[in-house]
Amino acid sequence: MGPVPSLWGIWFEADAWAAAFWPAAAALLCVAAVGYAVGVKRQRSCPPEAGPDQAVVAVRSRQILFYVGLLVVAFAILSPLDTLSQWLFSAHMIQHLLLLVVAPPLLVASAPLDPLWRAVPDRLRGAIVARGSRLTKFAAIRRVSMLLMSPWGALAVFAGTMWFWHIPGPYDLTLSNLYVHALEHTMFLAAGLLWWSRLINCPPLRAPLSTDTASMPATMIFLMATVAQNVVLAMVIGLATHPLYAPYAALAHRPAGLSALADQEWGAGFMWTLGDLPFSIALGRLWYLWLSSLEAEEEASVCHGVGGPQ
Repeated sequence: MGPVPSLWGIWFEADAWAAAFWPAAAALLCVAAVGYAVGVKRQRSCPPEAGPDQAVVAVRSRQILFYVGLLVVAFAILSPLDTLSQWLFSAHMIQHLLLLVVAPPLLVASAPLDPLWRAVPDRLRGAIVARGSRLTKFAAIRRVSMLLMSPWGALAVFAGTMWFWHIPGPYDLTLSNLYVHALEHTMFLAAGLLWWSRLINCPPLRAPLSTDTASMPATMIFLMATVAQNVVLAMVIGLATHPLYAPYAALAHRPAGLSALADQEWGAGFMWTLGDLPFSIALGRLWYLWLSSLEAEEEASVCHGVGGPQ
């Protein structure tokens, strides 16, 4: 694997950035960026549903979110962080968190479906619609799609993806096979996008969970279940008394002089704290909205009692 990289110095080495660069991944990100820009331009030719000023602000805000989300993905897989992930379990965990809980909410909130769809050439778009129509005729495919798109189906995919890729066998394979590593990161990003789209509206799709009073309990349970499985996985890894992953245990030296077990504990700590932060923010916002709705209902009932008939 070469000499042990410096934990901080690697970020200032041109060779480290060049070694982490993967042309195929960079090309896909560039296609997404250009496609989104083309789609947004085509959107502008359609009359906005909201007022002109509101529409411009909304589009610009979504553009910022989309490109920041792409930059987060690029940083996770095309920067020296990817090189460090071959040496440090904790660096690999940071990659996972960026792909699961940082980039996905930004991308989902940017509502990229309509712009990206508009960027597809008309002939190809027609072929996709025709193929999709034929597939939806199969009842089994419809049932599986409905299950996966449900909140609990999305949670099962999210948790299953996390747990599977932290089993020592599959995890160790990602460190020795570039294509398995790419598959792992693709699945993390896809699972994150699916999970966050159940909570954040992504026009033209509407999130099945919302912040209205009726569905708020289900949304809170959904979030708490996600946090719980994340905490359990972090505890399993962090409280292990020996290194779980053979490639890291086999290294004679690691950046910053960390032992394999200490590195594993740091990674579990990142998963437990930083990994739960977005979910905790969402829970805090729901709690605030719930208390505000209760306060509004109480004020309305008081006003009705005072001003109503005696």
